[in-house]
Amino acid sequence: MLGDFELATYYPETGRYGGPSAMQAAEDFFAADTRAALAQVALCARPDGLDPRVLCAASMADLAAAFTGSTGAGMRWLIGHIAAEGAPTVPHGLHRQARGLPAPAAWTARRAAVRAYRAMAPDDVLPSLLHMHHNRVLGTDRDNENACYRLARSIALAWTARRTGERDDDDR
Repeated sequence: MLGDFELATYYPETGRYGGPSAMQAAEDFFAADTRAALAQVALCARPDGLDPRVLCAASMADLAAAFTGSTGAGMRWLIGHIAAEGAPTVPHGLHRQARGLPAPAAWTARRAAVRAYRAMAPDDVLPSLLHMHHNRVLGTDRDNENACYRLARSIALAWTARRTGERDDDDR
């Protein structure tokens, strides 16, 4: 059921997303991310569906990897930028579930869009992209968002632990 509904005029946040010259690429990314979010919502709505926080966290990890240029760089970014403490406690079973998810097909198009946008995007925009992805998938609940960040960090730590000593490249 719809609780609240509001229509508002869209004003592009050009400063936040790289200036006027980057806005078309940013908008293309936003559209691809919206399609990815819709695919995630559909996956979670199935009777055997995943916990939506788990899928959102895995999507955040995939997005970080695409934005930074490789899985290794994305995982290092998540580990370095997401606090280990302070987020709500997440049940251990969700950490296990998050570490083994296959990527939905909708993420492939989003990867291409974020890579195109990355060429024009400011270096510090990734937190905003992750935040807006959470909002598209799960809404504006800050505690829920922090739980997703914590799960994304868990994915990054698990990925890193499995690859200690291996070559750092994109394993997709």
